[in-house]
Parts: sequence; structure tokens; C-alpha cells
Amino acid sequence: MFCYRIPHAGSVLVRVRRVFFLRLCGKFNVKEVMIMKQILAGLISVVFVVLATGLSPAYAKVQGKPVDYTAQGVVMKGYLAYDDAVKGKQPGVLVVHEWWGHNEFARKRARMLAELGYTALAVDMYGDGKQAMHPDDAGKFSGELMKNFDVARAGSWQPWTF
Repeated sequence: MFCYRIPHAGSVLVRVRRVFFLRLCGKFNVKEVMIMKQILAGLISVVFVVLATGLSPAYAKVQGKPVDYTAQGVVMKGYLAYDDAVKGKQPGVLVVHEWWGHNEFARKRARMLAELGYTALAVDMYGDGKQAMHPDDAGKFSGELMKNFDVARAGSWQPWTF
């Protein structure tokens, strides 16, 4: 067995391994056992303090709210998500829904982007918050959108020129 080749000093992990193997081999070093007990007691006390005081990691406070906006006379029902803990300017992202329409999936994606530090607007491409429940309806909505592409452009993005 390799009980005698264990390093004698070093990091806490090395000491833990040494005490474990010494116990496995039936050899005890009282000093190292006492050190390990002190380390364990320290870790337990830190965990207790964290749990007792309710300390927790800081998470983003993501706010999300429905927003109405108009584009070429059509009322669009979007969803704006942002982190209110961040002060100042934030980069923005437009979230465009699938052909089913503006739904919870697009809003969830906007909230996920807000957790990453972006201001995200889930846009309404069909207008008036229309949602399709059947593929035929989704096809009609997207067909209308493509026939009147100027309204679609106004509802989602403006062309950028570089």
C-alpha cells in the first residue's frame, strides 16, 4: 500500500488527503486530526452565518412590462425587459417572435437577455398582440406581414446604413 508516500505539508486538500489515508492505514497523527477538526469547524460556522443572516449572492432584479407602441397606425403590443439594478445606458436587443406571434416564449427570451445586462424589447410583428393557435392561422398572419412588409419593418427594425 502507498500510505508512506503521502506529502506531509501543503494545502488544505493535501492535509485532508493525508488524514484520510492515515486513517485508512490505521496511523493517526493527532496534530493533523486537530487541524482538520478546526478547519471543519470553521467551514461549518461560515455556512451557519451565511444561512442565519440570509446572505445570498446578488442576482439581477429583472423588470418586465408590456408596452404598447404604434407603427404606421397599427398598435403593437410588445414586452420590455431590463435590469433595474444597472444604472446608465445599457445595450439593447430586439427579440422577434416566431410565426406563432408574440407569446410567452419571446417574453422569456427577453427576460433572459435582461439578466445578461441587455435591455430587450420583444416586438409584436403582427400587431394588436395576435397569436396563432393553429399553423393555418400562423401562415395567414405571416402572409399578411410579408404582403405589407413596410409595416413589418416599422414594427421591428429600421434598416441601418454604414
